[in-house]
Amino acid sequence: MPTPRLITEQEFRSSRYGQVADQVEGRLSDIIVQAEDYIERTLDRTLTVTTYTELHRPRLDRIFLHQRPIVSLITIRRRTNVRDPWVPLDLTTFELEEQGRIGVIRALIDNIAGYEVEVTYQAGFVTIPSDLKAAVILQTVIFAYQDLEVYGAGDGRPPGIRYLQDDVDRLLRPYSLVKIL
Repeated sequence: MPTPRLITEQEFRSSRYGQVADQVEGRLSDIIVQAEDYIERTLDRTLTVTTYTELHRPRLDRIFLHQRPIVSLITIRRRTNVRDPWVPLDLTTFELEEQGRIGVIRALIDNIAGYEVEVTYQAGFVTIPSDLKAAVILQTVIFAYQDLEVYGAGDGRPPGIRYLQDDVDRLLRPYSLVKIL
């Protein structure tokens, strides 16, 4: 059975929604994994640190990598065309803009414009931010609690699943590549 990656079962139980865990039919960890998978599908990215390899053909000295935040660059190689051998480039001649948060690397010395460039790097969160953990907790509540029409009273808003989903979307918005409505 899969193990939760973004929050622990204990983090869920100690949240303000912890009482939902007592009403879950089946394993709570399975529902947490389901919520984590939903969050990653919604954001269209893996949130834990993962290794990626991408091919680019930059026009200028910058490459926008698809995953972020960038944790580390592993290798950067270039070639003129498919028949040419890959030439490894010195990683010290590249910099991560804004410490990798925006997913852009810039060539300081090596010319990459017009070449096919292969970048192998690690991206993801070493420590999951608290707002992403909160989104996973709320999504777990949505998946776990079957009677949400009466749950949530007392927070100044009408209770229900729609408001919890709005909160999840609001928490995910800063991490989304596309705007969540």
